[in-house]
Amino acid sequence: MGYTASMLAYVCREKTLKFELRKIALNTSGYTARGEYYGKGEPLYRATSEVQIDGQWEDIYLEFRAADRADAKAYVRARYPLAKFCR
Repeated sequence: MGYTASMLAYVCREKTLKFELRKIALNTSGYTARGEYYGKGEPLYRATSEVQIDGQWEDIYLEFRAADRADAKAYVRARYPLAKFCR
């Protein structure tokens, strides 16, 4: 079963998940190295993890803007309160 982002956040609210958190490099025009356009603004972050639910692995994938790494962690923890982060 594929879960929506909000369903995953609800199901996983009491699970300790380990996230990989990366800042996505954008050029001055707001494009990634692969040519994806995100526009200008605060830095762009990507947080990824996976969780096993009912014997099936589900990917968690978030992209969002945050002022810095601390704000990015807070964004993820607002959805997954027990989140841990890889360095």
